Amino acid sequence: MRTSRLLRALLLGSAALAAGACTLAGDVTPPPGFVPFEMAVPVALAEGVAADSANGARLYAQHCTACHGAGGAGDGELAANLPGPLPNFTDAQFAALREPQAWFNIISNGNLAALMPPWKDRLSVQERWDLVAHLYSLSGNAARVPAAAAPAVAKQTVRVQGQVVNVTRSTAPTAGTLLTLVTADAQGTQRELQTVTDRAGNFVFDAVQLAPDARMEVRAEHDGVNYASSPVPLEPGLADYRLDVAVYDSTDALDDVELAQLHFIVEQQAEALLVTQVAVLRNKGSRTVTPAAAPLLALRLPAGAMQAQLRTDQSWPAWLTPAGVELGTALLPAGAAEAAEQQVVVSYFLPAAALVTIVQPLDFPVRSVTVTVPAGLLRVTGVGAQAVAEREVQPGVRMQVVQILPPAAGTALQFGLEAIAAGGMRSEKLLTLAAGALLLTVGAALLAGLLHLVRARRASRTFGQAAAGRDKLLRIIAHLDDSYALGELSADEHQRQRGRALRKLLHLVRSHNLPLGAPGA
Repeated sequence: MRTSRLLRALLLGSAALAAGACTLAGDVTPPPGFVPFEMAVPVALAEGVAADSANGARLYAQHCTACHGAGGAGDGELAANLPGPLPNFTDAQFAALREPQAWFNIISNGNLAALMPPWKDRLSVQERWDLVAHLYSLSGNAARVPAAAAPAVAKQTVRVQGQVVNVTRSTAPTAGTLLTLVTADAQGTQRELQTVTDRAGNFVFDAVQLAPDARMEVRAEHDGVNYASSPVPLEPGLADYRLDVAVYDSTDALDDVELAQLHFIVEQQAEALLVTQVAVLRNKGSRTVTPAAAPLLALRLPAGAMQAQLRTDQSWPAWLTPAGVELGTALLPAGAAEAAEQQVVVSYFLPAAALVTIVQPLDFPVRSVTVTVPAGLLRVTGVGAQAVAEREVQPGVRMQVVQILPPAAGTALQFGLEAIAAGGMRSEKLLTLAAGALLLTVGAALLAGLLHLVRARRASRTFGQAAAGRDKLLRIIAHLDDSYALGELSADEHQRQRGRALRKLLHLVRSHNLPLGAPGA
């Protein structure tokens, strides 16, 4: 599924609607239980270039004050609309415990769960480091401002020690637990050293040689789940480091799993609604959840969802099945020092109609539900539906964020997307999509029958010819997006040509029952 420019703007703008334009309410890291093949390589400033706190202050005033406040205390005018409290950047102790690289990563990648958009496509590396420099200046931690990258010098010898603690039992694991020290430098060179714990769970790595720009973390396995310490950078002149590793007993019970947040971002297209859904899972218990019989079914899709695809840059193992989105990794307790929430982002199409009622089966309790829709085009209806913010995300496009009361435990989530006719009058009800009810089963069968008749009347070309036409239209849409990004097309002309190509693409896909994207696209 090639994400449209408007959808990309919505993914950014939906955060800006309820969150202004910038929030560092949480980190975006792979979840505990999933150890990547390589550590993330730090992104450094070019040699000889320093971060500019004054420019960072200008960028902050332009993009971040609506949520974080003019002084960085987390008291912006839109802060109350966010899922949780914002950090106080004026708190010197808070800032001193945070790594500049971590803040740079949050600014770059965003955090949809906290309604923060990524800025790596809108701000340069230099500008993002300038913002980091300004954030540290708010608390007087100027010494932690990222400095210019220095030429390579001789490696530094350090000692790394720590303790493995079973947090579930408040004791040390059995002696002999295998530990792996993983180090990586800015060039991507990675090394591993191993040792084992003593009876008290202690471990030591002696005479470890590291490059000046290296980062390191310690990994351990317990009950078949991989755990890791917080990654730390090498600091000049510091020879001793302590990296403790917390592990947890495992359980296959799902009683303590909840959907902390559930977001729907809806884009109205000519013949369909494109829905991007963000689900954040949290484990409230004291044990790591590792379903033994089958992978964790994180999210079920609504009835009528078509051409569903996961976000391609998903940071942890996840895949789509007929049942929904499954996760292939463990879920740590929420009290863990590491990131204990897992975020799933999935997109799918729903047939456009005057009224679409989404009924989504839920396997876990839900704490927060929000729906973002084009203002003036779609109305969100549901229990307790209340608009909380509205903002222009690109010229001529305004989006509205609506909060819905979470359903009671064990019941499905239900809300409506109603087209708004000219003059604000409601359109005639044409179609309702729901899950798990007989009426909706009949409705889905009727829709399938109608689509089959349409295909039978209009399928004048072979499947191969239709697939070739689909691929050509996808290339045309990609070319239009690139031309617009390079300034070769105006916004109006880009929208007009892209809309025409997209209508042809959707017609072709439905007429010949084609997958929307070519294999590997």
